[in-house]
Amino acid sequence: MSHATRLAALQSMLRKGPVPAVLVTHPSNIRYLTGLDASEAVLVVQKSSAALCVDARYAAAARTVQSSKLSIRDRSEIVRVLANISRCGYEEDHLTTGRLRRWKRLFKNTKFVHTSGLVEGLRRKKDDAEIVLMKRALSITNAVLGEVPAMLRPGISEAELSAGILIASLDRDADGLSFDTIVAFGPSSSEPHHRTGARKLRARDIVQIDMGARYKGYCSDRSEVFFIGEPTREQRRIYDAVLEAKIAAKKLVKAGSACVDIDRAARSVLREHKVEEYFTHSLGHGLGLDIHEGVSLSPRTKETLRSGDVVTVEPGVYLPGKFGIRLEDTVFVK
Repeated sequence: MSHATRLAALQSMLRKGPVPAVLVTHPSNIRYLTGLDASEAVLVVQKSSAALCVDARYAAAARTVQSSKLSIRDRSEIVRVLANISRCGYEEDHLTTGRLRRWKRLFKNTKFVHTSGLVEGLRRKKDDAEIVLMKRALSITNAVLGEVPAMLRPGISEAELSAGILIASLDRDADGLSFDTIVAFGPSSSEPHHRTGARKLRARDIVQIDMGARYKGYCSDRSEVFFIGEPTREQRRIYDAVLEAKIAAKKLVKAGSACVDIDRAARSVLREHKVEEYFTHSLGHGLGLDIHEGVSLSPRTKETLRSGDVVTVEPGVYLPGKFGIRLEDTVFVK
């Protein structure tokens, strides 16, 4: 799907909806609709036109995405663009109250109306081109994880291993990482979102890694566990339980499956192994241009999966003060 087609889909929604225009400010939404990768821009979309307003930093890059359906304006021209728009939506999930107050002072003839999830709804179904990029991001991640055992030299710190993962990802043409890599040694692995630090690798440590390479804007996400030496009987028991839970959940990942049922399948396996109480987060989440987007696999989700969703499946068991094991895959829904 081209950027022009995506923009046209949003304009079709505006023609059927309560507002004739919308201000798009979230960088990932702007990139999805126009192809521009910018940390600061404003896209004004009306029923039959669109204007991308940028400052001098992004002027050259913006000109490369200009088309007959998308005009490029200097940031200062947003006053002129909004002059004839009496009612305009804004992305309430991505706009600060301070910025909204400034807009209301500047554009007194425009009534601003909150909207939520307009572009995100379009982004949920990944097209063929997006799938190609996400699979490339995942292949980089898998290759880097395959290098980890060779990096696990005695005395390496969590931070040093994290840096090595970043370098290995960049060497394979990643843009960077989808999020700050979690590297947790030994007891630190019992914290699901451990902050990678200075702890050095010790004999018999568990090594928990949660990482994802980003490729041409698109994210991947994997979690894997490595053992230094032979795992203990308890570590092996927990690892096998988590692996079984992941496999059971992945079998249900297909279009039409209720998200809550997929989450329940993983918890049921962990319950059989008497460790469900140590699974302390949702089973997974959607991803794409953002590391968390779209649907959630959790006990509270009422949605069902759709073809084109890309989700993670990541059961985990965390024994406080001892160790934790999380195994995560990125799954493409058909």
